[in-house]
Amino acid sequence: MKLYPPTCAPQINENVQIADALEKFYPLPHPSLTSYFEVPGTENSNGSPVLRSKICANTEGNNMVTTAHPKLTTMYDYMQFALQYHARNKCFGSRKVTDDAYTFKTYREVAQARDNFGSGLIQVIKYLGIENHNFRSNDKEDFILTIFAPNCYEWFITDLSCMAYSITSTSLYSTLGAESYTYILNATKSPVILLTLEKLGPLLKSIHESNLTFVRAMVLFDVISLKDVDPAMLELVKAAKIELWTFSEVLEIGKKRPEEHIPPQPGSIYSIFFTSGTVGNPKGVVLTHQAVVGGLTSIIACMTNIFISRSSKKTRRALCILPITHVFQRLVCFYELTSGATIYLPSNPKDIKQVMADLLLVKPTHLVGVPRIYNRIESAIVAKIEASNWIFRVLFRKCMAYKELQYRAGHPVTDHWLYDRQLTSKIKSSMGLEHMELMVTGSAPMLPETICNLRGWLNSEFLQGYGLTESFGCASVPYAEDEMSPDSSGYLCVAIEMRLVDCPEMNFTWAGNRSGEVVLRGPQITQEYYKDPIITQENFYPDGWLRTGDVGTFDRNGRLNIVDRVKNIFKLSQGEYISPEKVENIYLHFNASLMSQIFVYGDSLQSYLVGILVIDESACLELIQKSRIPSLKTIRYMDESNMDQLNRNAVLRKYILSRINAKVDRSRMLNGLEKLRNIYLFFNNEGKGDERNSTVNFGFTEANGLLTPTLKIKRYAARKFFEIQCKDMYEEGDITSP
Repeated sequence: MKLYPPTCAPQINENVQIADALEKFYPLPHPSLTSYFEVPGTENSNGSPVLRSKICANTEGNNMVTTAHPKLTTMYDYMQFALQYHARNKCFGSRKVTDDAYTFKTYREVAQARDNFGSGLIQVIKYLGIENHNFRSNDKEDFILTIFAPNCYEWFITDLSCMAYSITSTSLYSTLGAESYTYILNATKSPVILLTLEKLGPLLKSIHESNLTFVRAMVLFDVISLKDVDPAMLELVKAAKIELWTFSEVLEIGKKRPEEHIPPQPGSIYSIFFTSGTVGNPKGVVLTHQAVVGGLTSIIACMTNIFISRSSKKTRRALCILPITHVFQRLVCFYELTSGATIYLPSNPKDIKQVMADLLLVKPTHLVGVPRIYNRIESAIVAKIEASNWIFRVLFRKCMAYKELQYRAGHPVTDHWLYDRQLTSKIKSSMGLEHMELMVTGSAPMLPETICNLRGWLNSEFLQGYGLTESFGCASVPYAEDEMSPDSSGYLCVAIEMRLVDCPEMNFTWAGNRSGEVVLRGPQITQEYYKDPIITQENFYPDGWLRTGDVGTFDRNGRLNIVDRVKNIFKLSQGEYISPEKVENIYLHFNASLMSQIFVYGDSLQSYLVGILVIDESACLELIQKSRIPSLKTIRYMDESNMDQLNRNAVLRKYILSRINAKVDRSRMLNGLEKLRNIYLFFNNEGKGDERNSTVNFGFTEANGLLTPTLKIKRYAARKFFEIQCKDMYEEGDITSP
């Protein structure tokens, strides 16, 4: 495992106190980070030279920045500092759906729980006869602990305990399926699994059917006593020869038998993140403490300073919406903890609708979400504005014009006596967003218009970066005041280096248009996939560059723009290359009230695009009642039960398509080949937990295999799922013709 030379930003050295560095020197001055630095002597005939953050022009040896402070080289160092420095602050807040208020744990209480639970884990490991649990410390099988649970307080305590005692972890998540569980457990040979009670039955089934005899112990997060577990389930655990404890019992064991911390090294493996690919087995991304610290350093270096000093009376609140198994959410949580913020855990991690209720109660200052969440917020605000009187609407237009002028003058956040204290404040407070200061998105691109709208309506900074699991989140980050229309993914992070490799067959070349496939390397980037040399060889060049599969381009200011995944971009019969994510985002943005999801498909033998639409029943019924087509006005409901009948109605589909295309036409953001020529209406009235609701179209979900845990469309799965419908649409032809 290659270790990069420890490097800090200029002016930061061991003589500077950690708290002073975080409060006074970060974020780094944005002019020192904008554009990029070309590493001398790295010119290349098949792409760009090696590019690094502009700050590297001033670091020793032009090195990439590996940490925010010389004394912080592992995640253990960062969390140890945070738990001690912010000891009196509220650290985690949690509640049940039935509770009216949150209960809190301070940083001091979290530190004690970490020590107790970590000590208890060490006792469990010793009880199993495992003498040395340090990853790759001997020739025996690696020791890896597995977590299988939704976002919860116990999850975080386990993660912090693993840092303090050099335990490597991995995690399972519900959408993987039994086959993937089995693959991951077989790969890791994980002897200890921490989980919630609802996961116990399915996991025992997989262990029995696949003969996973190496699983020797389990710890239940959400039961106080084993007396609360079904006796039949306990018999199955006993039959599998598995020791079973509760989280509380392990805490108590550690409290009685404390262990000294076992600090990790920068090269120690922090965790293995298994990513669900579209085909084949999940890939185990191996991330060291060096890589995770690099990711954290990258956002500390550039994002708005939220560090809470001991003398400050400020409070910061973040709602942890995305699965903590996802690197993006975990990275941001580490950032919040380092800064002394309070992390609120969702009251019902399974229910995306509960997010809005949590927002109203938490009133967060920071929010991290995927585009789908922000699109819902935008739709709700649009509905409120449209329902208001004409005076309010006129003032709101004037408000947005004022904010645009202020943004261009370098003021992304304003404090106008009327526009901010009266207009936007009413919108914000109605949704629990009155204290919002910073919104961050990733995972998939968002339309610049959506970002501009939310930035103005909520009077808040809004950042959209680019990254992947292999980079522990961000590889590039924009700055709040940088772009009026945020088309790009910003500037290179300080702990990575990048090249663009020419893709001449798609006309993406460095010499021609400063574009190509993005490849990454550096302290922040993984260097292997766990126990998978073939996949490692396929995804890495011999000199260590990771092939991301993303096509990127740099603008004249040195900002990175991600075009799309190489495998997502397809060519129509005319030879035109199409980016489906771009098309989908534009259709969703301009038709937000009518549809919530869309899947765009193109066949290389055809000359046009087709789409699968997830529409809102009430909005669509209202739309067709306003039409001048008598036959449409006889439609009384639209759901899964009459989906086939609705799709046989060519008049209905043609009318809906004409309406959504009209809105897209007015935007002038798509050319003729990027517009849909036929559509299929998809209804799914079954949500999570077998919830059925005939008035709610859940559409693409994790349950039907069409969404990832971060709410992105699984394109390969969608192509297979809608294979017949897409074929039928092409056989029917272009329905936009007169």
